[in-house]
Amino acid sequence: MDDFEATLLLTFLTTVIIPFVTAAASFSILTASDTTILAASSADGRCFKRPRVRRFASRVSQWEEVQANNIFSNGWFRDEFRCSRGSFDKIEELISAHWELVWPRLGINVVFSTRDRVAVTMNYLMHSGNVAEAAKRFGMCKASALNYIHQVCTVQYGNLVILSIYLEKSQR
Repeated sequence: MDDFEATLLLTFLTTVIIPFVTAAASFSILTASDTTILAASSADGRCFKRPRVRRFASRVSQWEEVQANNIFSNGWFRDEFRCSRGSFDKIEELISAHWELVWPRLGINVVFSTRDRVAVTMNYLMHSGNVAEAAKRFGMCKASALNYIHQVCTVQYGNLVILSIYLEKSQR
């Protein structure tokens, strides 16, 4: 224990513990074992914890990298969504155009855009994995992913007549 901690402990004991124990002893509220426990708990350092060190977190996902680089246009989109980037863009455009018929407009401070929501939905529907895997791939939590999948499917199925999605012809 360094000098600073010893000074803090002495100050704490003289200003808080000793007056409390003296007052409690005069009213015979505390027993001898209570005062021993009280003094020991204040002397072991739990009262003088260091302040927390600032922690930073950043959301990093494959999706952000794919969006930033056109190199991934064909391979990644075909692997993850079973369609080309152009087809995905068309699907996202149709869902976005009809979003406000079912759900309120997304706010300006929203973390995940309609494009992100469509992406996690298509990934979940195209693969036999679970929601947690799809959510992790796009940098969101499982609860948010479940909510977004529900929202996108509601827009898609609620406007099934309006949203006729035709994918590009296969090259095979």
